[in-house]
Formats: sequence, structure tokens, C-alpha cells
Amino acid sequence: MKNEIIGVVFPLIEAQANNLFEKKKFIFVKYLSHDPNKKSKSNLKRGLKFFIYVSRNKKTLFGEAIIGKVEYLSLNEIPKKYFKDMFLKDFELKEYSKGREDKKMAVLHLKSIRKYSQPRKIKMPVGMTGRFLRKEDN
Repeated sequence: MKNEIIGVVFPLIEAQANNLFEKKKFIFVKYLSHDPNKKSKSNLKRGLKFFIYVSRNKKTLFGEAIIGKVEYLSLNEIPKKYFKDMFLKDFELKEYSKGREDKKMAVLHLKSIRKYSQPRKIKMPVGMTGRFLRKEDN
């Protein structure tokens, strides 16, 4: 199907990507540009590929995972449920959330996380909000 979304890429710093691979942290959190509700739903869904992209100077895909579950939770709910499994440390989560404490975050449960044997350069730009990948992007 044309325009079918097959995956999503969000920018990470290298240390965060390593938390996913080496420390087996499988909970990824991200503020989205809009809050999903009954009228506006998100394209994030179970089964999409989640590409692990290291931004800044690297601009490289280091690996991938499958999104097993998507939740939308507040800053207060996330550490209570997922403290030991989050890819961010507590102070990083609080710093990331400054000024957005009342907004809900997308909480992605990643499974089948795998690191590529050779990192792959990505040709398209990926902004801070991330990017959905479609079949025709390959």
C-alpha cells in the first residue's frame, strides 16, 4: 500500500542509544507535537519498527526494535511504572520535561531490540520531532 508507515525514527544521543542496547532499557518516552485524543490519533502503533538513530555528528542508524505497546502517560506516572526499565535516568527525564510537566508523553515499549553489526548512514533529515518512514523511503 502506498504511503504505508513502516517505522519511526527519533533522534537520540549516543549514551541513550547505548542504554537501549547495553543496559537493556526498553521503555522509550517522547513528547509528541500534539496530544493524541479521540479526534486526533497518533500514527505510533504496535508493530511499527523503531529505528535507533544517533543524531548530532553521527546521523546514523545503530539498530532497530519493534514497538510492542504504546501508552500516553504523565510525568508523574512514568517513573512509578517504569523506573528501572526507562532508557532515560530520572534526572534526564525531569530535565527533558521542564515546562511540559502537565503534558502526556508517548511511552513506547520496545521489544526485539537489535544493534546493527555496521551502523547505517541515513540520507533523509530527522528533526527533533522525529520522522515516520514509509515503504517508498527505502
